[in-house]
Amino acid sequence: MPCSTRATDFSTPSSPTLAASLRTQFLDGLNYDKNPFGDGRDPPVQVSGFLSPATLTQSVGLTYEPEPWIDQRLSLGAKQVLVAHEDLGVLYGLAPRENVRYEAGLESTTELDREVFDDMLVQSSLRLFASFNRESPDMVWENVVSLKFNEWISFDFELTTLYDSDVITALQVRETISLGASVEMI
Repeated sequence: MPCSTRATDFSTPSSPTLAASLRTQFLDGLNYDKNPFGDGRDPPVQVSGFLSPATLTQSVGLTYEPEPWIDQRLSLGAKQVLVAHEDLGVLYGLAPRENVRYEAGLESTTELDREVFDDMLVQSSLRLFASFNRESPDMVWENVVSLKFNEWISFDFELTTLYDSDVITALQVRETISLGASVEMI
């Protein structure tokens, strides 16, 4: 059976790119199992909150788009970890009485947005930040599969994985399943 392959066309122009992102949460996070501060308080203990932490990343680089549904960005980047609640800073790699940690490094972002079948959309985003002064890169990988059953019922599955060795040496995982119904009012 004949097999055909398509060579990657590197003549496709790359685009210069400036990018910035901010990640935080809105509600307090609590640890119900243990007190990571070791100060004698019984759990639950607050370990995160609004802008505690917040990660701000800025980068300048090139974006390459080999197909309309995928693009790859490689950049020089700067990253700041901000912690508004000063007492939570030690949990995020900050020194006592410090509210911001600065890092410089390389950032790689790969984004995919493709309709696999009729009414099935797959979106994926992998962001890596390799600091010049740390061994392992930070990673955020977000994946969403959306299914549309008909005009008013849809289903989404989301899987997010996060790794930041300054916070925890384990991979953090979050899954979300949602079923939605929409009604169009005339």
